[in-house]
Amino acid sequence: MEIEEVGKREIEQMEKVSEKVRFCCSQISFVEIMGLLGKHRNLDKQIVSIGIRSLLESGRYRWVSPTSEIVQLAMELPSNGHKDNIDNLLYATAHESKILFLSLSIAN
Repeated sequence: MEIEEVGKREIEQMEKVSEKVRFCCSQISFVEIMGLLGKHRNLDKQIVSIGIRSLLESGRYRWVSPTSEIVQLAMELPSNGHKDNIDNLLYATAHESKILFLSLSIAN
């Protein structure tokens, strides 16, 4: 599995766009982040720490917490063929919070 890095160009684009939009993150995303980090034993802990602090402390993101409505909707999605519970929580968060869902695809 390869993890695509966010480079200078992407960061510059985010800064430009952030003047017009607000970026939101679900606290559920940390379950997936921790899973990805756990698969890579030789990560630079200082870089990981900087990345985590950037997510949580930069002020760039509005953090969205799960609500009972979000969890209920996420529980309904498997009956429609959506099997990934984390993704279901993220989709439901976007839907219930009336925000657009944006995801970075990771190639296997």
